Amino acid sequence: DVKMDNNTEINLDGNFKNISLTTLLNQSHQIEWKRLNIKLRSNFHIYSFGKNENELIKNLNATLPLEGLFYINATQEERFGTALLNVLTTKIPELSGISKSLDFLITRYADIPSQIKGLVIIKNGILKTEKLIIDNDNAKMSVDMSYDIFKDEINGTLSFFEDNEIYLKTKLNGSINNPKILIGGKPFFN
Repeated sequence: DVKMDNNTEINLDGNFKNISLTTLLNQSHQIEWKRLNIKLRSNFHIYSFGKNENELIKNLNATLPLEGLFYINATQEERFGTALLNVLTTKIPELSGISKSLDFLITRYADIPSQIKGLVIIKNGILKTEKLIIDNDNAKMSVDMSYDIFKDEINGTLSFFEDNEIYLKTKLNGSINNPKILIGGKPFFN
């Protein structure tokens, strides 16, 4: 239901299957992810109103229960780099947090299809995840994220689990295209 006059109003109920979030965000020039593929399906409700694009974004509200596929492609160079980083941690202990994170991602997620399940809620242009889990037979990760669409600010925590206990936490802050990645409170890259 879309009403367009001085004040546009959008009220949408629907569903989608097998939509590539990665492709949509790449095409909209929001991100440039080459090795990550996320495909989703959902029955959703979206509502917004406003006189222009900015108002439509600020008044955007949605409920999207999600299920889908999460897949990371890893190169042999990335696998070798991770192994080398693990060896270097014996000489440079400060690299331990980064090494643990990369090793976890590469050994437990790279080239292994994983399932996504959870809920995304958008309230007044701010997207938040609820109970969003990415898991496979080898690993489990919970995603606690908020993203201000208008300001392009992401703030989130990825919690990696081992034996049903949190093994490692990683923080993401900043623009969705180039977020700061913090491990143990320290930047992942300088």
